[in-house]
Order: sequence, then structure tokens, then C-alpha cells
Amino acid sequence: MALRMLGEMENKFDRAKSDVEKEREKFEHWFNDVGPDEQVCDLVLLRHGNKAPGPTEWVNPLITKSREAKIKIPDSKDLVGEGKRNAEAFGQHFAFYDRLYPHASGEERAADTANLIVDGSGIDTNLKAVQLPDTTYGELVKKYPGIAADFKTISGEITQAKVDAPNWGMSKLDERARIGEVVEVPAMDKLVSMKGGAEAISQFMSGNVLALKNKAEAMLTGDLKKTAIPFVTHALLNEGWLMKTLRVNGQPINDLKALGGSFSPVEGFIVRFKKNKTSGETKIECKFTDPARQVLFDGAELTIDWESAKNLAGQHLETQKPKPVEEPKKEEPKPAPVKPVEKKSHH
Repeated sequence: MALRMLGEMENKFDRAKSDVEKEREKFEHWFNDVGPDEQVCDLVLLRHGNKAPGPTEWVNPLITKSREAKIKIPDSKDLVGEGKRNAEAFGQHFAFYDRLYPHASGEERAADTANLIVDGSGIDTNLKAVQLPDTTYGELVKKYPGIAADFKTISGEITQAKVDAPNWGMSKLDERARIGEVVEVPAMDKLVSMKGGAEAISQFMSGNVLALKNKAEAMLTGDLKKTAIPFVTHALLNEGWLMKTLRVNGQPINDLKALGGSFSPVEGFIVRFKKNKTSGETKIECKFTDPARQVLFDGAELTIDWESAKNLAGQHLETQKPKPVEEPKKEEPKPAPVKPVEKKSHH
């Protein structure tokens, strides 16, 4: 009985693995599936590459009673070697494209990822990533103060989980980076699940995504056959936006689990704008960059509700309008006191 159950589990695993490999082959084919009379521009929403975990303070458990027990570890948040390699490897998908137009958040790790994608493509270009506003966590919590306290709590949980990991301070940088990514997932998932989190993120992101959509559509009026716009931001910003704009067979998802969880480094979502030059018709196709995630939506139609995106962008602009300053009320001048009339006495 046990052997039969084990055999069934192995068969399920093999089938799942086979499905992912088939999806990987379909993905590679899809990248190059452009007919002789077609133009495409891909808007690629990505998370940045693997990064260093940032500065932490670690207490060495072997010398807890010593003054030297607390050790400052001055890690940056720049890309580590694995992150750089993954970004360049992803760029190889664009080896047969005519031009890439990289965009990124205001953080250097995002811009570096976008530039390394261009390097990995082998396309000869001097274009460097355009860093856009409204793309960082700092800007998010500043513009949506309602989630600032929760975000601060989550950031503290992440830092604590890192230093609580076994041998944190004794590990090498690349290992700390991997540990950091693992412990970040459950804490960061709270950001889009907490009250107002996904709403704030989707409003925050929509303006930039719509602007890049317009740029992608404009690319189809030129002579270049295959172009792409990589847009590199941070964990859960793209996911939060998709939770409010992605439709699966016409239905919204509104849930991170339904999306397949948060993206890994250099993972994301592609919106392909494809134009038939003869008919002038433009179609939009959508696909996840990770074949294992795409398998979850096998056979389903993925679309973006652009009207919802416009509404979200409008809500963002509305919330950021400066509130009218109330003029202080002018006090009414007090009437002068009336002197009592003295009665004349009659003698």
C-alpha cells in the first residue's frame, strides 16, 4: 500500500515537472513567435535581482556576555553575484530583439538589474535605465501614510527574522542574501494582504504602468519589428498591481495566493502588444515569466483590465492633491462697552 502511494506521488511529481518543462519550451517559442507581417513590443514588469540583505546587528550566541557580542554587519542592498547573473541570463531572451528601453525604480539595484538585462541581450545600445518616480517603498509609505505603521512593523519583522537565522553573522554575503530572501517572503506577503495594502500599491503603480503602455503602443508605429520595455521595481509592487488589474478568464483575483504567491528575483509578468501591419489591428497577450507559475493558469485567458488601471491612477492623483488650507476664522470685533447713563438726582 505504502509503495503504491509512493509510486503515485512520484508519478504526480513527474507529471508536474513535465508540465513545467513543456511550458518552458512554449515560453521560449512565444518569445520568438512574431510573424513576417507583425510587430511586437513587450512591457515586462519585473522584480529586481537577488540583493544583499542590508545592514543588521547580530548577537554572537557564543559570546553573549561580552561587550563584543553585538556585531554590526554593514551589508548594502546592492545586487549580489547571483542577482547580476540572473539578470543577464534573463536578458538573453531578448537576443533577437531590435531594441530594449529599460526603466526602473529610483533604487540602484533596480536600475542595475534593468541595465544588466540589456547587457545580457547583447543588443548594442548605450541606453541606460530611466529611473521613474513613484516606484520605491519610501515613496509608497510617504504618499500613503495609512500603511506606514504596518510597513514599519513588517520591516522590523524581516530584520529580526534575518538575525535570528542560524549563524547569520558567520555566513558569507551570498548565503546571507539567500537567507534574507527566504525570510522576507512571509513578512512581505503581509504588505499586500493587510488592510489597504493592495489598494495603495495598485494606485501607486498604475500611473507609471499606463505611461509605459502608451510608450509600448507608440513603438508599434515605427519601423522596429521587436522591442521591449523592461520595467524593474521591487517585491510585491507588481504583484499588488496585478491583484487589482489582472483578469483570469475575465474574473478578478484580488488574492496573492491566487496569483501564485510573490515573485522571485528577476521574475514577473509580460504584457505583449502585437500589431498586424496589414490590418492595423493590435492585440494584447499576457504571460508570466516563470513557467512554473504559468502552468497554474494553463488554458486560462490572462488579460489586464485597463479601465481599472485608469481608475486606480485617477484615485492616486486624487489622494495626492494638496488639501485646501482652511483660513483661520476672523474674530468679530467686540462691540465697545456701553457706559451706563448716569441718572441726575433731583434735589
